[in-house]
Amino acid sequence: MQKFFFAALVSFSFFMANAESASANLDGKWTGWGAWNYDGTDIECPAMSLAFSEDAQTLQRIRGFFDCHIVTMEIPDLEFQKEGQKLFLEGSPVGSWSDSDYSWTEVYNEKFIIKVSISVQGQSMTYHEVWKSKEDEILYDIQGRLFRSEESSANSTDM
Repeated sequence: MQKFFFAALVSFSFFMANAESASANLDGKWTGWGAWNYDGTDIECPAMSLAFSEDAQTLQRIRGFFDCHIVTMEIPDLEFQKEGQKLFLEGSPVGSWSDSDYSWTEVYNEKFIIKVSISVQGQSMTYHEVWKSKEDEILYDIQGRLFRSEESSANSTDM
């Protein structure tokens, strides 16, 4: 009986862990740390934060901020429309999403694009942002590990 109970408990735990990751989304506030690579040098980013709001039709990046000691970056708001597994920005396809993975390309200006990829695992995310020139040369490579805040209210103005 004890073996059956233990096997049932392990199976239930495995099911719950998979259920949580299968329904993962970006909704909420995320905080963590990472690194900003420029010209082969990694700069530590001890404070990274992002906030998202997600529903069946839209994905909104509400705000973000990366503090990497010698450089900081405010991340602007952005709203994607979701159609099937594709992400659209102002009517143009720019990326895709699945249950736990998101990727898109933003145009920074006429010289640079920003490629973003995010993988959500339960209450944590792996964030990767690459700034590339139109000639496909990498300018910045930013990576982070962020965790969903307990009071994960993306509509709150304090970050």
